[in-house]
Amino acid sequence: PTLIHSLKTVSAPYLVTVHFDQAISGLSLSDFTITNGTLSGFIDHTLLHSDNIANYSLTVTPTSEGAVILSLPNSSVTSDASGVGNVVSNTLVTQYELSPRVEINGSKTSSRREFEIFFSFTPQINGFENSDIVVTNGSVVSFEMQGRREFANRFYKATIRAQTPGDVTIFVPAGSVVNDDNPSSSNSASNVFTTTVTDDFGVNWIIDSAAEWTDNQNSSSGLTLSEGFAEPSGSAIGTYSSVIRRFARPQSPSKVTFTQTPVWSADKWTATGNISPPGAGGGAPIFLPIGNDDYYFFARSGESYHAWHSTNMSTWTRLDQFSGDGFQWATSAEYKDGTFYLLVDTPNDHTPTMFTDTDLNDGQPGTNHGVVISYASPGGDSALFLDDADDLFHVFSENHSPIRAPSHSWDSPLANHVTSADGINGFIPQEHLPPIDFRTEPTGTMGQYTHPHVSGSPISNPRSYNIHVGEQKALGDWSLMKIGERYYAFSDFEHDTGTGFINAGVSVSNSLYDSFELVADIGNGHPDPTTGFAEGQFYLITQQNTDFISSGPWVDGVEARAGVDTNNDGTIDLWTDWETLTESYDHTPGYSRVITVTPAEIDMSSLPAGYGFQFELRLDDSQVAGPTPIMDRVEMSFNPSNFQLSSNTLGIPADETGDYNANGIPNLIEFAIGQDTLPTRLANGNLTFTTTNEAIADGYTVELQYSSDLDDWTSATTTTDGVRILSTTTDPSSGDVETLFQIDAPTGEDQVFWRIIAF
Repeated sequence: PTLIHSLKTVSAPYLVTVHFDQAISGLSLSDFTITNGTLSGFIDHTLLHSDNIANYSLTVTPTSEGAVILSLPNSSVTSDASGVGNVVSNTLVTQYELSPRVEINGSKTSSRREFEIFFSFTPQINGFENSDIVVTNGSVVSFEMQGRREFANRFYKATIRAQTPGDVTIFVPAGSVVNDDNPSSSNSASNVFTTTVTDDFGVNWIIDSAAEWTDNQNSSSGLTLSEGFAEPSGSAIGTYSSVIRRFARPQSPSKVTFTQTPVWSADKWTATGNISPPGAGGGAPIFLPIGNDDYYFFARSGESYHAWHSTNMSTWTRLDQFSGDGFQWATSAEYKDGTFYLLVDTPNDHTPTMFTDTDLNDGQPGTNHGVVISYASPGGDSALFLDDADDLFHVFSENHSPIRAPSHSWDSPLANHVTSADGINGFIPQEHLPPIDFRTEPTGTMGQYTHPHVSGSPISNPRSYNIHVGEQKALGDWSLMKIGERYYAFSDFEHDTGTGFINAGVSVSNSLYDSFELVADIGNGHPDPTTGFAEGQFYLITQQNTDFISSGPWVDGVEARAGVDTNNDGTIDLWTDWETLTESYDHTPGYSRVITVTPAEIDMSSLPAGYGFQFELRLDDSQVAGPTPIMDRVEMSFNPSNFQLSSNTLGIPADETGDYNANGIPNLIEFAIGQDTLPTRLANGNLTFTTTNEAIADGYTVELQYSSDLDDWTSATTTTDGVRILSTTTDPSSGDVETLFQIDAPTGEDQVFWRIIAF
């Protein structure tokens, strides 16, 4: 026997999986030897399915802090084939600590200087503040707690602003917070999380919030500006003209990017016939497009899941069995580096089991890795998703603790979220914020129901749930997809009308570690949806006879142009042409459910630098039947100044008054004269300095000024007394300007002070 648990240190009860290399008889909890813990929740998975691996699981509840030691002695069970008793198992040692643990998660890269980072504590804690977050090459802009009830004081998110391009590290030191139930116990140190910021730190003009849409409006017609969106109303075409955004120095424009509402509503989907391959029946389909012209489909056939393959979404080739016999309740699939992953409920709506396979046409089922996730409350129908942001496997699943699941299509108002680096090991129950939490008010009274798929098994039946007041939404059978920077979660959606009406729900978030917003519902009937991108369009495939196709969340009917004020007179001198805008989509290599977006944008690089900028927008509601083009965000970006690029190269903030090398000369002066030492006055009174072409292009002026008393300063010119410009020469190759000064005391003065100033 082999005892398996992926974590060396825990702070809560944990699941141990027991594998035997052959079928055995006679195993029970009393056979195990345990120190500093108790055992419960024994499951004999061989009673739930037939498979070539004898697989069991149990829950360990530690008694006190310290080592929990578990083993299975000799001759605890016997081999079904030979009658011989087992040899002793490995000794599984797990450290139980009451000290709060903190884990930091987020994206490993960011194209923007501001990004979100997420903190998960176990157990609930007190005393966490933004000052507890140590940031290198950045700072905390905002900070808030996530979650409610038992999830309050466990999950937090912070917006971090990078100082310069490059790596930003985030860390929570030991002793920052204390256990909510044990104030004498403080946290251990967190992991050090690193986000690499690729932003060039050019200026950005962003219109996103309701206030920004209103405050930046010069004029509009036929539009409703509400809740941060611009939507046509009252006529087919709505127009918006922004104010002229003005700058003190000339800016070099880059582009304007337009983003529409995240709502992927039913009118953006077209109903079609059954897309599933012939013979792929039995409900709960799984679609897995791993690249262009490379599409896989998994569906129930008998008591297991089988595979199909297509290069065109119309002609399908049947491959082999994926899951083992008895695993006929699959939930979702993923793919990474040549390996297919299939997450199966055993039994239905219960503990997820993982199969992997590297050859779907070898005549053999995939490898059974056993139970990979154990939840305190039974639930399943999970979405398995590999994210390019952190390269982790994410699982969303149902949590049936707040609902009588059989009366709500085995769905729930509460969802679980766990992660793993390899898709098999390291899933920790309640590891992350619930992505969905639509629970109403708990009564504290427990109800019970039985699960038809576990009758007669060692799994406890009936099951308990907390009765809530107020009808609850119920979501489940998850399917995840990422489009650009937005995450879409498709699911069963039983409405909170009490009528039992169910269809496909669409929820959206900007992070898997944040709450999802339910924004749309599609179709009619229990869907068990699966989603994916293939042949240039999106597919929503259900277990009903009707499936759906969409060109994407974007709705056509958008035109825009942008202009520049080149002479700083407050009017636009040059405009781009009016352009028809749209988004386009494609597969992201290496990630089957991550879709790359080519954004809708205007290229402004052909316009000259200027002091003011403006955009105009047209939204035509008549171009597409059904959905309306609704704008969410406009972002005009500018190329970084030469001073900013210089700071980027040095890895320092672009602070004009700062002195990064502590030599007494401000950063801007060093940039403007192209050196980190001041020029020297010669014995004959001559002094020369060079103003760099980069500083001139940025709009900076560099002067030599002089004073006799350090109070009143005069700028040197060719005609000033005592201190004057002798000559000015421009280098034809570099564009740098060299200025030669004569520095003597002015007539009637005993002394002179001089300085270089850039402005």
